[in-house]
Amino acid sequence: MTRRQKLAASLFIVCFVALGLIDATPVVVVGHARLESSVDPFLDASGLWQGDWQLFAPAPRDINVSISVRFVGDGPSREWRSPEWRHLPLTQKFFLVRHMKFYEGIRLDRNENAWAALADYHLRQLPPAARRDVVRVELRRHWRETPNPRDEWIPAGTSIQPDSSFLFYERDVR
Repeated sequence: MTRRQKLAASLFIVCFVALGLIDATPVVVVGHARLESSVDPFLDASGLWQGDWQLFAPAPRDINVSISVRFVGDGPSREWRSPEWRHLPLTQKFFLVRHMKFYEGIRLDRNENAWAALADYHLRQLPPAARRDVVRVELRRHWRETPNPRDEWIPAGTSIQPDSSFLFYERDVR
């Protein structure tokens, strides 16, 4: 590798790390927000945008969400549910982290243009014989707000089911 190539590679790495830090760290320094908004179009176009990272401080998410797809038809109803994050082995958590973010985000009203495609995708995943029996596809969001530990203590390992759900999309197939 020539000296020029090493310099170019080093410059690329420095820029890549700097962009990641600008985008992923909380805004605490004067000018950071302006710098972040100036690099945002480049990050969006290049696919490097990190998304919403409100998992930790200063305001962690206080809701657990999932979605389900229900297939109603001539035979028994079938249902698919998004994976339960806490039940996945570590290796699957690593490989499915973007899937989990997808299922968390697709349920939002601002993404309603994608709901028909999501229903179609899950319908195509059914075996052909089961697909022929389906007359309606329903998408439902499920959630449970995480209680403040001072108000309701839930021991580690306790199985917690969503306590609220909402039918957010349905379509007749036939």
